Amino acid sequence: MAKEIEKIPENRNFSIIIITHNREKLLMESIQSVLEEINRYDGTCEILVINSSEKTYKFKKPIKEIYTPGVLPASSKRNIGLKAAKNQWLLFMDDDCKINQNALKTTAAYISKKDSEQTAGFYCITRFGEGVRFPLR
Repeated sequence: MAKEIEKIPENRNFSIIIITHNREKLLMESIQSVLEEINRYDGTCEILVINSSEKTYKFKKPIKEIYTPGVLPASSKRNIGLKAAKNQWLLFMDDDCKINQNALKTTAAYISKKDSEQTAGFYCITRFGEGVRFPLR
């Protein structure tokens, strides 16, 4: 009996992990860009803010704050986000970055075309703080 091939869905669910430390204004701009992008996307997304700032925040869904007091390396904060993520696909951001328009749709389409078990990362253009564009891999 031939094995039936499942169609890979166009939309994927993402956990978007934003790390922050004492940069409230930039964090809020970053979150706003992600919320706008989520509104354009058909899949389910969560935003995890890994916060080591002196101040905690009270966010509403789909944003969840994980407070980690003390200064931690960025990699440690990302690992905390990874462990807390509910979705299969992860997007890591810093608080001074803004997500590009249609980044989630583009990423979901890429995943659907490739062998998703072998996908480890993506190349994207990220806007930093004042709108400076910088390529990331």
